[in-house]
Amino acid sequence: ISIIDLKNKKFKWSQKISHLAFSILIISIILNSVFSEEISVNMKVGEEKIISNTIIDFKKISKENVDNYTSIIAEIDIKQNDNKLKFYPELRLYKTPETITSEADIKINLFNFNLLVVNYLKETDYLNIRYQKKPFMLFIWLSAVMLGLGGILGLRDMLKWNLDYILLGGSTVEGHCLEHTDTLASQLSSELKKKIVNFGIWD
Repeated sequence: ISIIDLKNKKFKWSQKISHLAFSILIISIILNSVFSEEISVNMKVGEEKIISNTIIDFKKISKENVDNYTSIIAEIDIKQNDNKLKFYPELRLYKTPETITSEADIKINLFNFNLLVVNYLKETDYLNIRYQKKPFMLFIWLSAVMLGLGGILGLRDMLKWNLDYILLGGSTVEGHCLEHTDTLASQLSSELKKKIVNFGIWD
């Protein structure tokens, strides 16, 4: 959709919003797939690794007992260029039944969706650290909200039009048709002119 389309008075607001939202959605999905990053590495406490332009610093682990599970919280720093993010992903060790679940830590800003999760590696001192950077996720969510809004506005317009048509016995529609046919009707035969006046249609 172009700026000209947005200024076009023939389009209703529901159409403008939906078309713009769809454009944003497609562009955001393409950019997300092109610029997404994912790093997976096995590390133990105190280690620091450099992968491409990303520095992963595994600071420490803390333990906390909560109700029916034990929480193991890792502190991990992610550095990219001049940007630094601190994550606190969590492992939960449940007693009944004995299971281990991973709880991701998510950092969101205007342009990026940053996620870090750790997984337990059996019989080792290492944890698997998986870091994902997903750009333009907020724009994808925004476009989804806009599409929903456009659909609601379109439904409202349709219901309003149908209600007006029912309450006015179709006179609104007939009047709209007559407005555009009055000039030509004067040049038609009396029989066709009568049809237009009575039915509000071009036959």
